[in-house]
Amino acid sequence: MLKVILNSIPYIQEKETAPAGGREERLLELTPELTLQEAVGIADLSAYYPLSGRYTWNQQQVPYLIVNGRVRWNVAYADARVRDFLSTLQIPDSTIEARFGYPQAGGPGYKELLEVWESVYPILDQFAAVAGVGSAVYGAGKWLRSRFGKKEVPPHFYFDLMYSQQMWNPSELAELLDIGVDDAKKLLISLAYRYDRSKRMYIQEEKSLELKKKLSEVDVCDR
Repeated sequence: MLKVILNSIPYIQEKETAPAGGREERLLELTPELTLQEAVGIADLSAYYPLSGRYTWNQQQVPYLIVNGRVRWNVAYADARVRDFLSTLQIPDSTIEARFGYPQAGGPGYKELLEVWESVYPILDQFAAVAGVGSAVYGAGKWLRSRFGKKEVPPHFYFDLMYSQQMWNPSELAELLDIGVDDAKKLLISLAYRYDRSKRMYIQEEKSLELKKKLSEVDVCDR
């Protein structure tokens, strides 16, 4: 079974839509084809994506899902299976929390992707120089955009995906993103993951989280 918790926010407190106490719980049969649209309706799930969720706030889509071993970007609720959502975000208890009650006028406007990338790569380059994460990431920001920018995917989508895992096998990451293993290794090093020879994995450490915080502060909205 799937447990869905819907929390209302202060924007709307109408009798027809807001449950008592601003909270509603539902139990649904977790069938293989159950979609997010069927499970949560128009409620917002952006909180599950700390860096990229601002792009999908109040828009009935999620930044990414891992489906059959490959990543899919900008997935609409109607096309997103709940099982893929749970496995992508490693939610073990089959419980989804969502918010509803936002005005249905869409989210904010966003800067052009080129402008966002140009805000990001100096952060990556400066962090690499100060933190000393290796010569392999010299010019990491521009390299990232040259390698991934053509997909028209905001950089924060990649960052959220990467930081969702404390450990990465570069071969598995390469297959997930459909890139070469060497590119996967460089991507991990760019985001301050350290290679652990004993585990043969790239490990997230304190430097990784410091960089994540800096990247989270990049303004993507067109105010």
